[in-house]
Amino acid sequence: MTDEPAPTTSRRRLVTLSLGAAIGGATWTTGLSILARGRHPQVFVLGDDGWQVILVEHGTNRMIVLAGVFERSPEPEIDLLCGVLRQHIDVVIGDAAALRLLSPGFRERRSVTTIVQMDGSPLLSSSERYISLVDPLSLRAGAFELTLTSLPSGHWNALESPSVGWIGHLTLGELTIAIGPTLETIATYASVTATLAIAPSGDIAHAWRTLPGIVVVTHSRQSLAEISAGMPAERSTTLVRTFRHDTAAFVVKEGRIQLPDWTQANET
Repeated sequence: MTDEPAPTTSRRRLVTLSLGAAIGGATWTTGLSILARGRHPQVFVLGDDGWQVILVEHGTNRMIVLAGVFERSPEPEIDLLCGVLRQHIDVVIGDAAALRLLSPGFRERRSVTTIVQMDGSPLLSSSERYISLVDPLSLRAGAFELTLTSLPSGHWNALESPSVGWIGHLTLGELTIAIGPTLETIATYASVTATLAIAPSGDIAHAWRTLPGIVVVTHSRQSLAEISAGMPAERSTTLVRTFRHDTAAFVVKEGRIQLPDWTQANET
């Protein structure tokens, strides 16, 4: 592990938002929404080079995280993940560059309750539904709790990615999922208890060496064979590739994360 201290979360400065919103419309529409995907807590990921759209969902509670650098609007991926039965999104999380790519009518069409801007730049809107990630922020969606922490600018400005100023920890019971803009960010700042790392790019082998036993979700084009040489001999590792049109679904059942069918295991 790096000698850099991980950011600490002060209870006094922690802001908590409870997400209890349901899809607008009749009760039967809500029922169909739950039945279509199941009642278990789930995380869905779509990605391409340098970016990922992540949907955190439990029942009718859902959050979208925009991680990485986007060259176009992520709305097609959001529409693919949410579909017509999931119009309501409780929270959308992203930096100013990603949020600026959303269409003017996106918030109204998806009935977005809250938008979290993560990069510390001036807010795109003065609406009370916009929140700047300054202090640690805790967001709840059903059984999931997502804690977002802004990283000190002196620690991340020198890194290659312009969007590495935050780290997220998604928890459910004893499970912890680390979410970040790069795997290097996760390797440096994620909790050592993390069982799953989700980032669009970065050094996979470095993340594995830093956080032993972790499952990595990334769009990295490196094949498992190419990185096997850098893996410790005593460790079993798992890689889940993410794709632009194929949704990687992670379902939490009985305290365990079920992985997509195309998951690759590296038994060394």
